[in-house]
Amino acid sequence: MKMKDLNTELNKVLSTLIELNEKSEGNILDPSEIKEQLENLQEFKDKRGALYSVAESIDRENPEKADEICNLLLELHFVFEDYIWKMDEIHELVKKMAGNYRDNN
Repeated sequence: MKMKDLNTELNKVLSTLIELNEKSEGNILDPSEIKEQLENLQEFKDKRGALYSVAESIDRENPEKADEICNLLLELHFVFEDYIWKMDEIHELVKKMAGNYRDNN
């Protein structure tokens, strides 16, 4: 099996949740939740390569320039935080579906 990139995997998870939601007798996921996550995934896609790019900037920076290195490390931290937040949002939908699917089918 060929390994997929994270954006592809998250899109697959969300599309699976949407299909399950549509097939369940009562909608478990609110349409606004789904819409928000679709928008988040588009933002996630737009940031693809950001981790690599910031890491490359750190590699190119003079290690003696502590302020610049620290700023880049902080930028790297924020990119990670954004990725983690987006993944956590989809994870919340998975938990909601798992906790309610049986009751709605």
